[in-house]
Amino acid sequence: MANKNGKKQEREKTRQHEKTSQREEIIYGRHPVIEALKRQIVKRVYFYDGIEQKSFLFELRRVCDEKGIPLSAVDSEYLTSRLGRSNHQGVLAEVDRFEYTDFNSLVQLVKARESACILVLAHLEDPGNLGAILRSAAAFGIAGVIIPKKRSASVNATVAKTSAGTLGLVPVTLVPSLRNAVNELKENDFWLVGSDSNAHTDISGFEFPKRSVIIIGGESKGVPPLLLKECDYTIRIKITGDVESLNVSAASAILLHKASEGSK
Repeated sequence: MANKNGKKQEREKTRQHEKTSQREEIIYGRHPVIEALKRQIVKRVYFYDGIEQKSFLFELRRVCDEKGIPLSAVDSEYLTSRLGRSNHQGVLAEVDRFEYTDFNSLVQLVKARESACILVLAHLEDPGNLGAILRSAAAFGIAGVIIPKKRSASVNATVAKTSAGTLGLVPVTLVPSLRNAVNELKENDFWLVGSDSNAHTDISGFEFPKRSVIIIGGESKGVPPLLLKECDYTIRIKITGDVESLNVSAASAILLHKASEGSK
């Protein structure tokens, strides 16, 4: 009987661990962890006890103590095993699982605004690019970011790191159909602006509408043709010299900065 009870308790522990794992995510890297601590979204922090940057350790201990966040010293192998790779910079943190914003909630959020800009990312593949774009979106006051549920990078530890502590500042929405989403935004008096390298209009001479939706394509294929057909405008970034194209995160930053000027 004791053996059966022991096995039952072990199974219960496993189930509880699985439930906890489903509610938690990991972020890593020194700056992202410190920024997340300051925003009070961290549950526990682990750091490599042999880390050489003492000023970072001082700041980490100070903020964890100030916020009442448990801080544990571990070896580097533990951090690598938790993350699945070794580029953790000697620190990782457990945070609550990222919560996406419901699309209808996003529509209600911007419905009454005289000016607002929403970003649609059509099948972005690289989480690093997604994180960098979310950082730009936060920097330029973008009202929300929409990504498709399928065939797209989603929010994970890499996104959290490359967003450099800004994850959660801009609502992110998952939708089953980008086409349906942008058409609903059209019905709510938004103008659709698509990024297209073959467009005739250069961004330098384009004035963004006060209520605009910017549609940016993925790294390899750009904006899908069906989405481009829905656009009221298509624009391009003029590139000079020997550079053929810009990284999608760099191009997004240019577009979002320009759009932020028009939506003021």
